[in-house]
Amino acid sequence: MKTSARASALTDIAVLELGKRIQRKRIALADNSLLAQLAPSSSGQGLLRRFGFGKVDIVLSSEITLAKMLKEWQSLDSHYASAAFYRGGNPSDAERAGQSLKDINDRIGLVEYRVFGTSPGEKYPEFANVADWLAWRIQFAHPEHRCTDAGAGWKPELFAFAVEDAKLSFSRS
Repeated sequence: MKTSARASALTDIAVLELGKRIQRKRIALADNSLLAQLAPSSSGQGLLRRFGFGKVDIVLSSEITLAKMLKEWQSLDSHYASAAFYRGGNPSDAERAGQSLKDINDRIGLVEYRVFGTSPGEKYPEFANVADWLAWRIQFAHPEHRCTDAGAGWKPELFAFAVEDAKLSFSRS
């Protein structure tokens, strides 16, 4: 097995493991854990469960989509860290805050393209942090999964947890 293929397989395992941890956290945060465990029958995940493929249904879950988004987000870390280092100069606090917001939204655009194959248009809102973007974007990626339902565990704490856990899951050692 080539090194790149091995690295890809390890990354895929990390995505799957992160997706499972996000799913467990969402169920723990849910007001109704039974509701949180249901997959809509009209979704690909629901079809896999109906035909007896319950073990592989997670690959079509919204949690795996979150994990893929976070994997791409983390892969851009070194690029944006070095860009900030090489900008040089002595910017003011306001300039630093403005550049940070621009970097976050530029990075969101790259992740959007890498995961979904679309580029954010002019109507795409700006986000102050990645957790806000994840909460906003996942509802469009999986509209049938009720990703705005706080009762099913889709709470701000879930997205904050996912961002922090992704830092550990995809950190380069």
